Amino acid sequence: MPEQLPPEVLDEPPATRLVYLAITGEVHDQDSLVDATGLSKRRIRDVANDLVDKRLINTYRNPDDQRRRIYYDPSEYNLIKAQQEYMSQL
Repeated sequence: MPEQLPPEVLDEPPATRLVYLAITGEVHDQDSLVDATGLSKRRIRDVANDLVDKRLINTYRNPDDQRRRIYYDPSEYNLIKAQQEYMSQL
């Protein structure tokens, strides 16, 4: 496996590794993760929740639509920087 994967992700299913790699260094919402990975929305939600539980990624509510979540890599972004990055993509 590539060196950038932490040990906590190495033994996870391929979908988990794929979502982790997609989020690393970027800020995504669920729709952009679907586009980036080709996985279903339900699978993205389940995998992202697992990664949040393991504290490998962080999440916050989309300020424009509170039903949606924004996912980001805490090693690359703090919450304020992640929000600014997401808003600049709009």
